[in-house]
Amino acid sequence: GNYGISGTVAGGGSGTGSSTPPPPTPPPGRCVDLQLPNGAEFMMREYESNYGCAWFVQSSTAYRCEQYGGDEWANADFGTTARAACCVCGGGSTGTTPPPRTLPPFTS
Repeated sequence: GNYGISGTVAGGGSGTGSSTPPPPTPPPGRCVDLQLPNGAEFMMREYESNYGCAWFVQSSTAYRCEQYGGDEWANADFGTTARAACCVCGGGSTGTTPPPRTLPPFTS
């Protein structure tokens, strides 16, 4: 009474359909570049005015993160590097940690 249907699953034995899917990555929430407590953006040492996370995005991103993202270019005010502070270099925050507390805007 089984109408000729076998008990095996089509394509069985390959292992592709039996494993559980990997967890989704990245975690929910888009990456945000780290900021100083005063809200200032990360900027590289010696080039505070022009070379923040946006500079790494502009061109040669992988090269710039490799060459200029390390400790020798750390920002003393930040105490961190572009590789830690900038999403494009693999740093930043994806919202898994609570954001820093921000004060309401000052009103006179």
